[in-house]
Amino acid sequence: FACCSYGTKGHGCMTWPPTWFGDSGTPGRMPNFRWGSMCSAEPAWSGGPSPNWLKRNTFWFSDKTRIPGRQQKIPNSMGTFFFYGNNFLRENPWGAPGTAPNDDRKKGYSPCGYLQKPDGGKYGNYDARDIKFTSVPITQWKAGSVVEAAWTVGANHGGGYSYRLCKVPHGHYGSMSSLTEACFQAGHMKFAGEWSWAQYGDDSNNRKRIKAKRTSVGTHPRGSQWTRNPIPAWKCASGGRQGYKFDGVTPNPDSCNEFNFPPASPDLAGYGLHMMKPDHTFKFHVVDKLQVPHDLEPGDYVLSWRWDCEQTPQVWSQCSNIKIFSGGRDDSSPDGSHHKPDENEQH
Repeated sequence: FACCSYGTKGHGCMTWPPTWFGDSGTPGRMPNFRWGSMCSAEPAWSGGPSPNWLKRNTFWFSDKTRIPGRQQKIPNSMGTFFFYGNNFLRENPWGAPGTAPNDDRKKGYSPCGYLQKPDGGKYGNYDARDIKFTSVPITQWKAGSVVEAAWTVGANHGGGYSYRLCKVPHGHYGSMSSLTEACFQAGHMKFAGEWSWAQYGDDSNNRKRIKAKRTSVGTHPRGSQWTRNPIPAWKCASGGRQGYKFDGVTPNPDSCNEFNFPPASPDLAGYGLHMMKPDHTFKFHVVDKLQVPHDLEPGDYVLSWRWDCEQTPQVWSQCSNIKIFSGGRDDSSPDGSHHKPDENEQH
């Protein structure tokens, strides 16, 4: 892809294809990189708690969600934190990818993101599925093609991620409230190839290749494919050198002298978000190629990106509108272009 943004502020977000939260469908538009997150395109919706809040704290994720029965399913080799005494995999989502609950409005869980306060807790009843977003771009993918998707790390909670497709019951301009985690789980996509890439800005020529570490062992649904977050945090409970309590994890800055595993490049490592040091914020996207199933029925779909964290009991999710077509020629580019609806169009 030649442009990637349209995300949301937070500790991580999908940056391609354009998400529901992006306020522009103009190809080539990039966000400004701000402290705390590189996903700074403002969400195009009304009814937030306050106008000022809208510009700062758009954190869309499921908080305080853990794997059932403290039963780690994933191999230890797929872990992302390796400091002495670490028990993250026995409790937090990445220990058994896909099993941590991610669809419960009463608890603030949603496969497309649920609005949370930066320090935890719901702002109110803001499930992305129930909000009428406007001017949402629609990305076109051909059945059987290989396409690209990307996300970015705001604060590096380790873990890993997957992409899933669900056919929209009422089309892109109808209600999204009936979308479920179960539907997305039934549409897990496979990654194409053994590489991921880090891309700065909108120039795909500057990509740095990363050997992807993928697994289908211990995942849910059984056999679903997930990719480990390729960016290593620092080897301690806090993951970084913040020197303050963050997301309920007590820092231990004195022992953070090495990374949890060797980075693909010196600049592709660290914790990212740092409240006092804006220059530590990551400014790259993690790009993967995905295989669109050959037998996928044409129509309107939603893509859900799901990041199961290891360091924290969190699942970060955002959604994008996808139109699947088959055969012939379409208006999409090889990596998936998008259409910007009229301002009056909603999903």
